[in-house]
Amino acid sequence: MIKRGLIFTVIILTVSILVACGNSYDETIEQVLDWENEALSEPDVDKDFETLKRDQTAIRIFDDSQFVEITYRIRSDHTTTRLYDLRGSEPNRHGDMSDVENTEPEYEEGANN
Repeated sequence: MIKRGLIFTVIILTVSILVACGNSYDETIEQVLDWENEALSEPDVDKDFETLKRDQTAIRIFDDSQFVEITYRIRSDHTTTRLYDLRGSEPNRHGDMSDVENTEPEYEEGANN
């Protein structure tokens, strides 16, 4: 009986630790998607969707989350890529890869992976 209780406790602790770890980039990715959706909400933007969702994008993160690149199909005939430079007080959605020190992504997810 004690063995069952111990096994149950170990299982609960293991699951709790795994859930708590999660993806450390989630908050940054969600913030970048919010900024991109804000930019895409302008009336003159021609796009094939109402709201850009995470599962519609390829995401790459560089330099300790200082740069986030998102690639997505904005229209059936066009794919776009944005590099967000997060080093300053305001995000710059027109970042330049020449500013990225380590061009090997520290994290990738999405369509191209």
